[in-house]
Amino acid sequence: ISSLNSYQVVAAAFEAGADMTFGPWLKTRFDGIRLDPEPVVIQQGPVPGPVPMDLLTLSMQWVTVFQPCLFRRSLIEQVRPDDSGPYRTDLKPSEDTELLYRILAAARAPVHTPETIVLYRVHPENQVSEQNVAARLADQARLWDVLQQHLDRRSDATSALRRAFRARKYQTVHELRGYDLCRADALGADAGLLDRSLRRRDLWPCGLPASCAGWRWAIPMARCSPPPRCAMTSASRSAFWVTNCPATGPRR
Repeated sequence: ISSLNSYQVVAAAFEAGADMTFGPWLKTRFDGIRLDPEPVVIQQGPVPGPVPMDLLTLSMQWVTVFQPCLFRRSLIEQVRPDDSGPYRTDLKPSEDTELLYRILAAARAPVHTPETIVLYRVHPENQVSEQNVAARLADQARLWDVLQQHLDRRSDATSALRRAFRARKYQTVHELRGYDLCRADALGADAGLLDRSLRRRDLWPCGLPASCAGWRWAIPMARCSPPPRCAMTSASRSAFWVTNCPATGPRR
């Protein structure tokens, strides 16, 4: 549900040169009788600089829902990947995030409209099943693959932003391990030494390098990372740890 002034405010922004607008929104639950809004309004102000909005979205440091946004038709037509429409068909439900990145990368003048608000309906958390969680994590993995392709084409992405990108991607790796270990290992294959050491123990099979007796930080990570567990038998996994990381033993 949009505030009554939404179109008036957006029309004024478009006349002033904006090619997209985004504004505040409020998560609200509706049980069929009454609205139960959350206490905090999201996106009350513009996105602070200095990092461009498209790069913040690419590294998943900032995203928004589409309901409080409006775009010029020419902008949407500019980001169509093919004749099927602006959305990718291999992502669901994360197609909005990927499309938002492409829109922001093409937008010349995104404008925040603080005078408007959208009530955004959310469903009770207990409606989310384990099957839905697994499907969403698999979709998140596909999204990170696509975002990685976008990032590889960006020469203006700083090393700090690339670190932020990897940190968020490896959080998905960690969450995915409980559902699809092979897919998680593939998604996290480009993990570096620092990336893995800053994540939970599950992302570093033998903990921090210092826990491997007599090892130095300069030792390549490959010495301490076995092949994907899905490709190893129990015996080969034990043999790996005896040979490469005797101080800690195999991860259970």
